[in-house]
Amino acid sequence: MDKNQIHNLKLATTLANLAEIYKQKSDGTKAAIDLNVAARTIRDYPGNIFDAYNRGFIASLPGIDETAYELIEEFFETGRIKLYDEIRGQYPDELIKFIRISGLGKKRIFKLYELLDLKSMSDLRQKVHETGIYKLILENTSLDEEHINEIQIKRLIDSVDYYYCIEGLTPRGFLEFFVESIMNEFGRMKEVKRAAFTGSMRRKKSFVRDIDILLLPEFNTDEYDSKKSELLLKKLCNLTFINELTAINSKPDNISGTFKTTLGIDMEIIITCSKAWPLDLFYTTGSKEHVKRVEEIAMQRGLFNGSSIQLNSQLKMRSNKPEAIAGFEDNSDAIIYKMLDLQYIPPELRENNNEIGLALNKRLPELIKLKDIKGDLHVHSSWSDGLIDFDEMATKAKVLGYEYLAISDHSISNIYGKGLNEERIIEKFEYIKYLKAKTKVLKILMGGEVDIKSIGKMDYGEHILEQMDIVLGSMHSNYTNSFEENTLRVISAIENSNVNIIAHPTGVVFGARAPYLLDMERIIEAAATHGKALEINSYFIRLDLNENYSRKVKAIGGKIAINTDSHRLNNLDMIKLGVDVARRAGLEKEDVINTMSLDELMNWKQKTARYKK
Repeated sequence: MDKNQIHNLKLATTLANLAEIYKQKSDGTKAAIDLNVAARTIRDYPGNIFDAYNRGFIASLPGIDETAYELIEEFFETGRIKLYDEIRGQYPDELIKFIRISGLGKKRIFKLYELLDLKSMSDLRQKVHETGIYKLILENTSLDEEHINEIQIKRLIDSVDYYYCIEGLTPRGFLEFFVESIMNEFGRMKEVKRAAFTGSMRRKKSFVRDIDILLLPEFNTDEYDSKKSELLLKKLCNLTFINELTAINSKPDNISGTFKTTLGIDMEIIITCSKAWPLDLFYTTGSKEHVKRVEEIAMQRGLFNGSSIQLNSQLKMRSNKPEAIAGFEDNSDAIIYKMLDLQYIPPELRENNNEIGLALNKRLPELIKLKDIKGDLHVHSSWSDGLIDFDEMATKAKVLGYEYLAISDHSISNIYGKGLNEERIIEKFEYIKYLKAKTKVLKILMGGEVDIKSIGKMDYGEHILEQMDIVLGSMHSNYTNSFEENTLRVISAIENSNVNIIAHPTGVVFGARAPYLLDMERIIEAAATHGKALEINSYFIRLDLNENYSRKVKAIGGKIAINTDSHRLNNLDMIKLGVDVARRAGLEKEDVINTMSLDELMNWKQKTARYKK
């Protein structure tokens, strides 16, 4: 692992910001499309993009054209992109990023920046929450040509709040690219007997603030050796993903260090001993609220000493003969739940959302598993903006154990997604017929991600939609519509008998787009009423629906689809991230439509089609 892995996200963000600027130019559509394609390739690369550049094969990656390569070359050779710096010379980098997040457009944001006399995003944050901000903006004549209204000001305020609510967070899906490499490095250290991810990584949160790792050295198998443990902690600075050790915290039975890493995120590594492993695994996994509730039960059972749960010495300690490197799958802390007569609570549920009450009554849900997924219903091909060879797609689906796959490309209104017009969609119908005849093991479905243009109006007519095997309704435009209008747009798609799923319902893209203004409570209720599914989009910077909304879907008997929105081959593996969201929401196999066989899925589709407005 190289010190430059942080460049993956940094470079991708720079290219995507440039694409956003080009969208505002009259002749910038092609450049915006090409830069977005290149940005996605860089962002999705499951390794060190700097190393790919040094080894000379970055130009061969899908989606890297000559223009993109020249910008990438300039970035790695000089540490900057001159074209981007020219824009940043007048406006700060964070404001350019905010243009994408808000969806309000370059001219409007830059004009507001000048009107409000801003120096930074923190200035904007302060200004938008001041009393009278609506009046100040609406009555300023210099903004007349930008046609700013109260809805757009509301969007501005919500976008600022979103910008700051994700501050300090990193998509866990990005870190997953490096999990195996991290564990391999620990595995090569002769002193390390066991290692496991804990904290928010183990609880499978979608976005995390740090990485926690628990280590058991060979020399701590019997008793804790504080001197050797401290020496090992300092030795960890030699690992390739570590930049520096910034703090040490020593306790009677363990020692921990906080490290700066090459991934742009802090890491805490806790060195423990064999007898303390189950407790340390439990305590470091969290959450704090969950741990506090379990401690209260331990206190009632007489197994809490005021600072820590006390393990019952009569119970067998599984940690005395641990596996070499455990990673995520270690469940040694199950002994604690058993001791307290609690049903074992999977780490994903440990958020104090009534999971302890359910565990006391042995009523925890049987959480959905990755192996339950029978197919992916949202995969983009080269017919629109996907860069996946069909044969590779089919091979990968076979590895994943899928029965079916829906090729669901963009519709005509999605210009930057290279959406298909009616002539092209008819051509694709014929191509899918050919694939269905050609592919025997995997069932290919004719899908479409069809834009919801306005209330009651889809991007294709019903004569097109009714020929599709799976229709996903989605919004990619008009983010500044009112709360009510956006809500009714989605509900009207739900009420369309030919629409089966609402894709990425809130529209949020981590660090790139704030959620739409809409009423998710009403949308969830409408989807359940009409038997339609809402999507958990597994792409690592989407993960939309989130766990809270997914939990509400389950609570009223609604259905979920877990899809990847794949545009690159390795995106298909991100299905596990969507399953993680579902597990955190307490979803079971029967809550998710693509755990069904193909026959069951098509029967479900027919039943939902009877719901007409």
